[in-house]
Amino acid sequence: AATLDVLGEEFKDAKVSGTITMAGEGTWRAGVAAGKAKVGVRDGRVDHPGRKLLLEGIDLDLALDDVRRRRSPPHQSLRWKSGFFDEFPFGLGHVDFSLRGDQVSVEEGSVEIFGGEVVIAAFSFSTVRREASVIARVVGIQVEKIVQFLPKIIASAQGRVDGTVSIHRSITGVQVNSATLALRAGELADLRLAPTPGLISGSLPPAILQYYPGLGKIETGEVPLRADKLEMEFTPLGDSQGRTAVLHLAGGPVDPKLRAPVDLTINVRGPLDQLIKFGMDSRLKIGGGKP
Repeated sequence: AATLDVLGEEFKDAKVSGTITMAGEGTWRAGVAAGKAKVGVRDGRVDHPGRKLLLEGIDLDLALDDVRRRRSPPHQSLRWKSGFFDEFPFGLGHVDFSLRGDQVSVEEGSVEIFGGEVVIAAFSFSTVRREASVIARVVGIQVEKIVQFLPKIIASAQGRVDGTVSIHRSITGVQVNSATLALRAGELADLRLAPTPGLISGSLPPAILQYYPGLGKIETGEVPLRADKLEMEFTPLGDSQGRTAVLHLAGGPVDPKLRAPVDLTINVRGPLDQLIKFGMDSRLKIGGGKP
C-alpha cells in the first residue's frame, strides 16, 4: 500500500494486492530513512469502490535516488492490463512519471478505451492538493460506444472519431470541461437517427421534397445515413453563441437509390448534465463548475 502514497490521502482505503519487491541502500537514523531504493510491483490490483476505480494487472517500476526527499529520475513506469472507472471499462494503459517530494510529474500516458485510445499530455499534480487539469487526445474511438451517453439524436452509429478532451481531476472526481470530436479523415460513418419526423423535411417546401424521397426515411430512422462529416463539440460553459453542444453531420442515405443530401447542424443550449447521463452518483461530471 505504500506505493499508492503518491496518489494522495484519498486512496488510503483502496484494496491493494500484488507482489512487491524492494531493494536499496542508505542509512536509518532516528526513524528517518536516507539513500536510494527501487520498488517493483507485479500483477498488482487496486480496487477503490468509493472512487469507482479498479485497476488490474499492474506493473510498477519506481526508482528513488533520494528516499528522504522522495525524488526519482524521469521515466518511472506504471502499466496495467485492464480496469474500470465509473461506468467505463478500459484496457491496456501506461503512465511514465517522476517524483519530486509531493509533486508527481506525468510525462506521458495512454489508455485503451471504447475501441480506440486516449493519450494524455504532460501535466503535474500535488499529492497534497490533489487537483490537475490535462488535455487528452482521442484517437479512433468508436462512435457506437459513446452514442449511448449523448442526447437522443442518434439512435445508433458505426465509425471512428478523433479529437481532444479537456479534463479536470479533483478529490471528488473527474470533470470534462470541453471536448471536440470529429470523424477520422477519409472515413465514413453509418448513422441511424432517432425517429424525429420533420427534423429535416419540416423546413423544406413540398416542391423540393419530391426530388428527395429519402429524407423522410432518414429522419424516422428507417434508413441509415452515411456521413462523410461528423463533428461533435461540447462547451459546457457555453461558446460565443451560448451553445453548450453542437452536432454537425453531412452525407446521404446508405441506399444510393434514395437521393437525399443531408447537411444538418443541431445546436444545444442549456446544462449538458441534464442531457448527457453517466448514471447516479457518477464520479464523472460535464462542466458546470468543479465536480
